[in-house]
Amino acid sequence: MNFMFEFEWNTIEMVCTATAWAILCFWIIHMYKKHDPEKRPKKRKIVVIFLVGLFSVSIDLPVFGEMISIAILPIGLAVAYTVLNRSRRWEVYSRYAWSGFAANYLFMVTTLVAAFLSSQLYPEGEIETYLDDVSGAELITIHPSAKESEFNAEQFEEDVSGFELEDADVIGWYEEVMEQEQDLETNERNQIKEKFPYLITGIESKEGDSVPVYLEADGKGMLLNTKENQYYYRSESASFLKEGVSEE
Repeated sequence: MNFMFEFEWNTIEMVCTATAWAILCFWIIHMYKKHDPEKRPKKRKIVVIFLVGLFSVSIDLPVFGEMISIAILPIGLAVAYTVLNRSRRWEVYSRYAWSGFAANYLFMVTTLVAAFLSSQLYPEGEIETYLDDVSGAELITIHPSAKESEFNAEQFEEDVSGFELEDADVIGWYEEVMEQEQDLETNERNQIKEKFPYLITGIESKEGDSVPVYLEADGKGMLLNTKENQYYYRSESASFLKEGVSEE
């Protein structure tokens, strides 16, 4: 029953989950009204039995980049049967316990729908997905090896579409730093040239998240860190960073 909480919430996921709960509420009310008015079970017990029925043993499978849990053993259903059968009330409440277990599959379906829609609206790997609103972009120097430069926000907004996804050679970058450290004395470590000495802030993704962008020293490459992955983009034609010019 944990699949609903295994990926980041956005509008699509909230709507799909709310829809699932609305369907369940409608179904439970429908079943409740079918009882004889004089023999209807207590509402609070219905809620408890339904929630107990939700508990199950599940297996996790990756779908659309998300881990989806599939209920296979109705633990809650067994507990509800054991308790209610003693008082001979299982026949009255069984449909609510089964509805609780079946709700696992309804939530699984809505999770799949939300994941699919998200993958279509927020294509993974496309720079526009992560750099949707760059109007508030600002450049911050985060390493002493960064050269004095001027950041042109308007040009940056124009250049974004020209960046293409490339393989991030993280191991190679790390080895470059290690080689520099070996060539320098301990008191000279501040002279190491950082590959990404700038940070661009004030950027929002299509999902409304703040995305930190690490800018390469030459202003041609960007490293994006999301909650799920890391992406490296490069554009040889990018011209928003002018070296040797003060931001002031």
